Amino acid sequence: MPYSKTKTGKRPYMAREKRRQMLLDTAAGIVEQDGWDKLSMSALAQASHGSRQLIYQHFESLEDLMVATGTHIFEQVYLRTRDTIEHRQQDIITVLGQAQSITLDLPPGRARALWQVIASAFPADHELTRFGRRMRHLITKLWQPTVAEAFLLDDEQAATVTWMLIMAFWGGYRLVEDGELTKAQAIERLNWIVRTLEAGVNRTDSRAKAARAH
Repeated sequence: MPYSKTKTGKRPYMAREKRRQMLLDTAAGIVEQDGWDKLSMSALAQASHGSRQLIYQHFESLEDLMVATGTHIFEQVYLRTRDTIEHRQQDIITVLGQAQSITLDLPPGRARALWQVIASAFPADHELTRFGRRMRHLITKLWQPTVAEAFLLDDEQAATVTWMLIMAFWGGYRLVEDGELTKAQAIERLNWIVRTLEAGVNRTDSRAKAARAH
């Protein structure tokens, strides 16, 4: 359901789960259009043409609503990225480019909302900060095997390098947002970083094999 600030008519009957999904779509619309600080029980009630009582039937608190909204926004990107990685039959550069396109092609407000959670743009004790850490672990776990294979890393090394590469991607996203790079340029710059890492790994591996041969 598109986000609208205009309140019209009586809401139709809707099954509970379908109603919840509609509320999450509307909440995501508020966040994407106006930012996380504008999401409230009252704002969602107004935008969904319902009541605060209805909202509390689905979400126990504002924190619960924020996490559910963050999950709703994140889930679609996560699932598409997971499919790209799990069905990959190409090198890491190609897969990385496909995964970057998924996020870079999001509506600006949706990508910005994800970035704010990932970048921990909230107080340390905020529920969205804790949610952001959970997102980080999920994303890292998703990419870790691919990164470990590409750069000949153990699990611990792969986890940290994975997150560093993800933050490099979001740095490119910010440059796209600021008009300093095009989407294609941002993808190419991150691919350059990955190619450079691969080249270093290959040189190190070749030297190690040569040393063992002697």
